[in-house]
Amino acid sequence: MKAKKPYRKQARLGIHKTREIIRCFSLDLTAIKTAEILKLNRKTIDDWYNYFRKVIYSFSVAEKQEKV
Repeated sequence: MKAKKPYRKQARLGIHKTREIIRCFSLDLTAIKTAEILKLNRKTIDDWYNYFRKVIYSFSVAEKQEKV
């Protein structure tokens, strides 16, 4: 069975919009520009960007602990 929300459990956005946010994040676009492109609220994009940063940070910490 495939997960309906593979990125965040309580996400209200669909997979397509979430992937578009990830794409914009990886292209280093600002939250304001991403919100304009995707026609979403800037606060929503800020929340997603902060979530991505936390995930990246936790993976980097875990990777650093593996090396030690």
